[in-house]
Amino acid sequence: SLLDRFAPRCSVLDVGCGNGGFTAYLEQFGYQADGIEIVDSELQLARQRQLKAVFHKHDAALPIAPVVGKQYSACVALEVVEHLFDPDAVLQNLRGCLKDDGILVLTTPFHGYAKNLLIALSGRFDQHVDPLWRGGHIKFWSRSTITRLFNRNGFRLQCFQGVGRMPPLWKSMICIARPTSDQEI
Repeated sequence: SLLDRFAPRCSVLDVGCGNGGFTAYLEQFGYQADGIEIVDSELQLARQRQLKAVFHKHDAALPIAPVVGKQYSACVALEVVEHLFDPDAVLQNLRGCLKDDGILVLTTPFHGYAKNLLIALSGRFDQHVDPLWRGGHIKFWSRSTITRLFNRNGFRLQCFQGVGRMPPLWKSMICIARPTSDQEI
């Protein structure tokens, strides 16, 4: 519904599209969607869906625009940014493949002060941030830190929504940002 509100029935790049499940969902609701994914086995599953979407094997930390060959009205990165070594590079690359009035929709687990404190007091902090989990989360984002990430990469937060559980213990957050003009950076 947020995508409909900010960019109705537009062209969408699903970044870190995995097996193409969300890309298929977008197509089902009338969006023209493509995807990029770095994991071969996931990309193979996405291509087996036989969607209209074009799926590209690509690392989003490298320039995206030359690979996809067009600009999109929206880029969607669902539960991706918490896995990135260099989220700045990825946001800069996404900015390069968005139309001037495009939007970036990003979701990530929410890690605000109260939630982190509650996790620590429960004695589950080590389990929650376990560094031995292969492919696990390597970055933990709050509204403040994700806003700073947007700002320093030429985006301005337009919409923030916590989801799952009660505030301030949300499970995840949905963020929508727009590119700033070059004069605003």
